[in-house]
Amino acid sequence: MSDVLDLRRGTPTDADMEKINKVSPRPLSADEVYIFGLRLCDNEIDLDFERFTSQSLEGLAEMYIGKTGVLIDCQEVGRIFYIEVVREHERLTEAGDVYCWLKAYAYVVRTDATENLISEIKSGGQKEVSIGCSFNKCRCSICGKDIQTCEHIKGERYYLNELCFVDLEDPLDAYEWSFVVKPERQTDNTRVPTVARNEYRALADELRDNFYSTKANLGHNNLLLRAACAIEGLLKKLE
Repeated sequence: MSDVLDLRRGTPTDADMEKINKVSPRPLSADEVYIFGLRLCDNEIDLDFERFTSQSLEGLAEMYIGKTGVLIDCQEVGRIFYIEVVREHERLTEAGDVYCWLKAYAYVVRTDATENLISEIKSGGQKEVSIGCSFNKCRCSICGKDIQTCEHIKGERYYLNELCFVDLEDPLDAYEWSFVVKPERQTDNTRVPTVARNEYRALADELRDNFYSTKANLGHNNLLLRAACAIEGLLKKLE
């Protein structure tokens, strides 16, 4: 997850426009676009006990230029035009490495349809971001082998209380980035049972996983993503 509040946003500079027009489908002028910053991802161990290596972040930085972002309803909402790897040498990760993160800038074309989105970005209503990407190597931090074939289990501790996590290496593709909308608190008693919500979330995750791993049939691939988005949109309304 990433917070956009500490990054530049608003009217693009001339330098921004030069980069924007290299990735935009048509020539744009500064008064047509709104830009905002993203903390896209970092090299810290996440809740799934996986992490991007600093080398992986370098590879992802190249791949995400020109990639569009989506809302939970699969509406395309912006395009990344600049990205760099930021290294905070005074800060270390849980694994003991220098903390790194991807700083990206994206633009949204100003239209009636994007007016509400831009207002939400300005107010901080849209600030959480997730990404979708694939990797060639998923290396065990304990033995250095593929996590699918070694004897270790991510999240478990071994030897001198050493945590097992997965290093995601050699990125293959960057699919998309998306805003993650946190549902507002409901005031009525219409609730979906927790077990059912968890099952729906598991189904949405499975559909997204299949979307990222299925490359042969593009039409089928897009249907998987739209099905996942539809389920997530339903959950947002019901929670």
